[in-house]
Amino acid sequence: MHVQVRVLGPTDVVGDEATIHSASAPKLRQVLAVLAVARGDSVHRATLAHALWPGGEPPSASKTIQTYVWTLRRTLGAHAIVTDGPQYRLGPDVGVDVSEFEAAVAEARDTLSEGRACDAVERFDRALGLWRGPALVDVLDWATGQAEAARLEELRRYAEELRGEALTSCRPDGAAIGELEKLARSEPLRERRWELLVGALTRAGRAAEAVRAVGRAREHLAESGLEVGRELRRLELVALVPSAVEEQPAITPLVDVVSLLPRPGEGRGRLPRSHTRLVGRDRDVAA
Repeated sequence: MHVQVRVLGPTDVVGDEATIHSASAPKLRQVLAVLAVARGDSVHRATLAHALWPGGEPPSASKTIQTYVWTLRRTLGAHAIVTDGPQYRLGPDVGVDVSEFEAAVAEARDTLSEGRACDAVERFDRALGLWRGPALVDVLDWATGQAEAARLEELRRYAEELRGEALTSCRPDGAAIGELEKLARSEPLRERRWELLVGALTRAGRAAEAVRAVGRAREHLAESGLEVGRELRRLELVALVPSAVEEQPAITPLVDVVSLLPRPGEGRGRLPRSHTRLVGRDRDVAA
């Protein structure tokens, strides 16, 4: 029986007669989510205990975990959970939606880099359609789960912005402006979203709206004590000086998402050690 564990939203399982869903026992879903984060790597019983009981595990923790694993095997199949002494891992026939998402983003990114913008939009749509809510919402009390959820959320944002970049090439006649407007409004502190909108408005001959969009971005950033960056100021100048439109590139290409994808040799369930190449201003806001 092939099943897929989904953690890009409330933890559940889809597959042949699978019955793990949002109404299932919370700690049963937590065990499944922790194993899904590892994606095939072994997880020690102590790690599971810490994730399930961050405030301190009860005396019966080991036995309780064994019961959860037994329940998962009975529900998902005898080989869904593999035991190796005090360690557990997902079986080879169990997929994880995170892996599908990462692969889809990488494929869409490569498609965009090849100049196939409209195909890239479709691939980004497929990747982003896997999200059903906050990632790993079932295990947010677990530090490793929090770190993985943050990485996935940042990758989702990058995918949205890369999709916006693909839209500007796929629909150069201004048809993408409505979607870019929604993208900018959704997270107004991420300057890249304003850059995409301002560039699209300018190329569509709507320079006055482009200047106003920069003004809106400036207001949002000022509320957090920030100033607009160099690229957005450049785009504002291009909008103000129509003769400069053809002399200036429309937008600077978005930084690659590769730093947010698992690196070869790190293991499928391990996180990159750092994520410093941010397009948005989240780090500045936090400071």
